Amino acid sequence: MCVFFVGKSKSQRGKASPKTSQASRPPPLQLTHNVKNVTIRFGVTSSGSYTISNDGIYGALGTIGITLNTFVKAWASTYRLRKVTVFPSSSASSDTTCSLNWSSGLTTFVKDEVMNQSVPSGMTVPEKVVFVPPKKSLVSDWIFLASVLNMFSITVSAGSIVDLNIDYTLGNSLTGPFVSVTTAVVGTVYYLALDGPSSNKIVPIGLPTTS
Repeated sequence: MCVFFVGKSKSQRGKASPKTSQASRPPPLQLTHNVKNVTIRFGVTSSGSYTISNDGIYGALGTIGITLNTFVKAWASTYRLRKVTVFPSSSASSDTTCSLNWSSGLTTFVKDEVMNQSVPSGMTVPEKVVFVPPKKSLVSDWIFLASVLNMFSITVSAGSIVDLNIDYTLGNSLTGPFVSVTTAVVGTVYYLALDGPSSNKIVPIGLPTTS
């Protein structure tokens, strides 16, 4: 008969058991709320070229009325634009054009470049066009701007759909701007046109808006 004895190894002998009474420290925590990979959809009501400012982007991310028929307040504090996708409208009589020009953070260090997609006349199912911010463009990184600056310009035809894909943070140590409007109710939520309430041609779809 074989008898086996189970005991502690040499490496285990003399070792004190781990302390369980020591209080654990809470780990570092990011306190600012991050909203990631959001897509906001817009419809184009009139063909043309439109300048998109940082206030336009802030307003499109969502605002709340703070002064009757005067001002709304954006709740996003910073944002980072991932891409702009355009679904151009088809035209039976003439060709339509979709183009986008990014603004540079340093105006003297920028390549002269405009991305374009033309849709031939009679084409009923045009392909989507995707614009991604290049390096050194203003929206290629996180943005916090207190002043109104142009982020990009876009040329689109009436009936086109524009998708804005973006990350943003809710206000904490930084806060978003006040945006001037002509119609607003205090405490009411509004998502503004991408080209701003005064232009109001690239308007959000399925969201409450004002101008």
